[in-house]
Amino acid sequence: MIIEVYGIAGAGKSTFVSKNNNLVKVNVSAFLKARVLIRLLTRDLLPFLRLSFRFNDSERRSIVFFIFYKLNAAELLGRYGKLKYIYDQGPIYNLSRLLYKSTADDWQNNRADIEMILRRIRNAYDETVYLRCPVDIVLQRIRTRDKSHFVKNVENDEARNRLSRWEQSYEFILKKLNSTVIENY
Repeated sequence: MIIEVYGIAGAGKSTFVSKNNNLVKVNVSAFLKARVLIRLLTRDLLPFLRLSFRFNDSERRSIVFFIFYKLNAAELLGRYGKLKYIYDQGPIYNLSRLLYKSTADDWQNNRADIEMILRRIRNAYDETVYLRCPVDIVLQRIRTRDKSHFVKNVENDEARNRLSRWEQSYEFILKKLNSTVIENY
């Protein structure tokens, strides 16, 4: 069994994972990394190249790699069936990053590839959980942490705008995956 918990930074993913101690957090061993890379090269090379080369910047190309890499890891882990795995920052997280960093035209132009990825995510996971939290609460949580974040040192209005845009990418994914929603205030 494999589950991905997703939501914008500060929504409570780490807390959720730590409270569910019957779930094993995904840890990709060297053996699994090798299997994932081989699978990526043999199964997903063409879709990976097709999608990644539609973007001119290396950052989004890198994100596309991590979508396919983490999706293949999830698909392989889902076969084991003995443990209940929880994936934090898996393919859903990386897909949301790609959508966040892309324009509406990019979304439209890559719709078929995005739909294919979402279909595979639905098939790989036994469950997906979306943690939703108001942007102002999230912003407060981010600013009180020691960890760096792309909204930590910007004006409040700009930070809210960025977090809202990121949340839109998750809301799009939520509609496609029919995830369990937890309002995490």
